[in-house]
Amino acid sequence: MKKTKSPVIEPVTDQDLVSHSLDDMLTKTYGPKGSTKRTAAQGRIKALGQTLEVNNSLKELRELCNKTQAQVASIMHVDGSVVSKLEKNFEKSQLSTILRYAKALNVAHVSISFEFANKKLSQVLELTPQ
Repeated sequence: MKKTKSPVIEPVTDQDLVSHSLDDMLTKTYGPKGSTKRTAAQGRIKALGQTLEVNNSLKELRELCNKTQAQVASIMHVDGSVVSKLEKNFEKSQLSTILRYAKALNVAHVSISFEFANKKLSQVLELTPQ
């Protein structure tokens, strides 16, 4: 059996710890501001941020209503995984599921708007507890 050398781990230097701004990283990865590749990447980053914001607000709303995912699922008459998936992946959820979720939390106001710009989907979800 041939013996192999174990990898050598180099010590971390001050140069390795230099911080970079998001703008620097985008320029290095996708090109200068205004380039097609960079504009597309910034659009994806913005959409991801909006999705994360909506998903976090669904969970926060449920917690504000002092309900667990299991309790909400029971009220909705669905498996607990449906509530988990809704809170983690809002943009793939059916409108009827979102409305049932809101009803399970006794939400007084639901406002959902979708904006289409440059064939990119922008979404806003606003739920207000009673």
